[in-house]
Amino acid sequence: MKSDAPLPWTAVLGGLLAVALFSLTIPLMRLAVHEFDPAILGVGRILLAAVPAVIVLGSIGVPRLSWGQFGRLCLITGCLVFGFAWLVATALQTVPSHHAAIVTGGIPLFTAIGATLVGGRRPSVRFWVAAATGSLLVAGYGVARSGGVVTLADLLLLAAAAVCGVGYSEGTRLSVELGSIRLTCLMPIVAVPGALLVCWGKWPVSWQSVHAISWACWLQWTH
Repeated sequence: MKSDAPLPWTAVLGGLLAVALFSLTIPLMRLAVHEFDPAILGVGRILLAAVPAVIVLGSIGVPRLSWGQFGRLCLITGCLVFGFAWLVATALQTVPSHHAAIVTGGIPLFTAIGATLVGGRRPSVRFWVAAATGSLLVAGYGVARSGGVVTLADLLLLAAAAVCGVGYSEGTRLSVELGSIRLTCLMPIVAVPGALLVCWGKWPVSWQSVHAISWACWLQWTH
């Protein structure tokens, strides 16, 4: 019987593409944060995705969620939409993009910790040694480049990496139950009330005064 499971190389290529696209996040946010409030830059972007999400869900079907699944969906949305993006955008007001990228290099470790604590995964000792060593090296380099001083921005970035790891690990589990497309579409819909509340009164006073490059970065970052 022919298996419908994707070949391993498709997962590898998909992961590489995702990492490549994710690598644009912080540089684009850094360019746009000069003219956008961190709340608009980090959270307001999700409002653009709400309408397409409704259209897609209308075509493929809205899943029936249990209360437990809905709670997990809210946790994932809170971590990835309101936690990671907002915290990073706030930190980027005072640190360059390369520094932020170094500090958030701990996301894989936090994701593994979340998968272990919540998902019941049990990585090997060698994995933990390698993950911890890599994260410490990355964090140590970032602190050394900043003169050995840990700033508020560093703490915000560390918190962003932690909540992102929780969101990724829990999102992986829930996507198995709901499907990745449905989960991706449900997140912006659930986030709309909170995003409107957070962004209220923080849009640019004069839309015309915002440079085209900032608009382009914000629109590209929302994808």
